[in-house]
Amino acid sequence: MKKQKAGECIDALYRDDIGYVDIVWGIGGKSGYGLCHIIEEHEEEFKQLGFNIEDFIPMVFAFGIYSENQRENKIKLRGENFMLIIKTKWNDKNKRFVMTAFDLRPMSRKNPKRVKQARKKGI
Repeated sequence: MKKQKAGECIDALYRDDIGYVDIVWGIGGKSGYGLCHIIEEHEEEFKQLGFNIEDFIPMVFAFGIYSENQRENKIKLRGENFMLIIKTKWNDKNKRFVMTAFDLRPMSRKNPKRVKQARKKGI
């Protein structure tokens, strides 16, 4: 999927308390979703920590602490420094897929250069 930059992998992940979850290519950008979004927005964070995306998603899926927000149709799997969000509905139909994943460390530890730039701008 990463090479083709398209498609989806049905039932790619499984956990007893969640069931099967798909991985979709999706769309990139800040408001995107799926693998494309994760790669564009967060892959460098994972590389800093010594992970590649192919290892990170299954690891957090397997060991993350489960919480569900039915109002937002999301399942969150959280680790000490990471979060994976699974969307449970798409276009009013039941569909479970990896929406996003990201590093929870403070910005200063993720990207010190970006923090300095923000401070210069008064943010």
